[in-house]
Amino acid sequence: MKHWGLFLFALAFAACHDDNQPEPTYYITPEISGLAADYPGVQQHIAISANCDWKVEDTPEWCIAQKITADNKDYLAVEIMPNDEKNPRETFIILSYGQTIIPFHVTQKGEEMPAPMQWYTFPTNWFSDVTYDSPDNDKTRRYRITGFELSVSPSSRNQVFPGNLINRHATNRELTDYADKYTFNPIILTASTYDTKHFTKPSLEQTNKWVKELIAKSPEQNSNFFYQSPIRYTTYRQLHLLGIGNMGLKLDELISGESYLSKEMEKRTGMIYTYSHELIRIFVGEYPENLIAETVSDDERHEMSYINGVAYGRTALLLVESDRKYQETKNVVSKIMWEESLNAEELQIRDNLTAYYIYFNDKGDVQTEKGGTELIGKFWTGVSTLNILPVNFTTNRFENHAVGTMEVTFDLP
Repeated sequence: MKHWGLFLFALAFAACHDDNQPEPTYYITPEISGLAADYPGVQQHIAISANCDWKVEDTPEWCIAQKITADNKDYLAVEIMPNDEKNPRETFIILSYGQTIIPFHVTQKGEEMPAPMQWYTFPTNWFSDVTYDSPDNDKTRRYRITGFELSVSPSSRNQVFPGNLINRHATNRELTDYADKYTFNPIILTASTYDTKHFTKPSLEQTNKWVKELIAKSPEQNSNFFYQSPIRYTTYRQLHLLGIGNMGLKLDELISGESYLSKEMEKRTGMIYTYSHELIRIFVGEYPENLIAETVSDDERHEMSYINGVAYGRTALLLVESDRKYQETKNVVSKIMWEESLNAEELQIRDNLTAYYIYFNDKGDVQTEKGGTELIGKFWTGVSTLNILPVNFTTNRFENHAVGTMEVTFDLP
């Protein structure tokens, strides 16, 4: 029996060293088969099931991958860097052990540039529709914007006061009023502070004087602040569209000194920061039975509206242009606004950007300053220091006092 046992032991030993025996089967199984990232990049840990000590082969610089262990489990740690290019990219992360090779597929989108003529509405407006067509089938666009609440443009500032009778169509953002054509009847105005004022007729001077008195008495009452994330633009043509359509301002000419038709933006991307800080609203307190003494034809009545309400407050714009990525620049501007510290890379982004501060003086004339980070702070503090002016207005239809809409039309070559 003893010799038989030794024989079995020798046989088993020989079997363990038989060169014809198959190699053990190894497996490396990620919990997902691949990773798809958007252009900003992503960091993710993928659990790996394996019966071997696998490793990660070399990867491209934009795809950092390594093996990590946590809670006695193996993970593939992947960091996809931002893709600054428009084109997507892909690679395979190779997980291996000996002859066992497992490819892990990684794809990433290119930077999603916004549509070159994307429309955005500034917080000083309330638009219900923005459309355009090309009447000559050429590059020129004819825009038609319908709005319940319209910002006050510099060209129309002296025409905007409660009770003024205007045409509901504003070509090139120009208002047509009837101040010299008709005889206005007395009117009653009411403020958001619940004060009431009687006027012998609608008046810009008298309304502005009353507004100053009310704000001096109660400067922060019924204050409303409207702000939005920065609006991105990529061409000066788009900047011109947004400026004319929203505020009647040729923003491209204000910051470059030339029309977009002759000078295009040089930096990679631009951002518009803007707000509407409304302190008080004056509106027609009682619908006048007859706003004017004269009688007008039905056709004319249909095209006429009167300004029912005007919001007084502050608004300004900050334009920031940079050759760096949009999201990175946005983050740096935000840190500057909140006076947060910047790291070395963020300091480089800060030094690369160009800022333009656009605001209105006490007469409502446009003022433009060009500079750097000091204008970012100036824009932010201007919310409480700028002149108080008409910000936007609403209308009623002359024929029946129903809520009115304004129609703004202009051509964009």
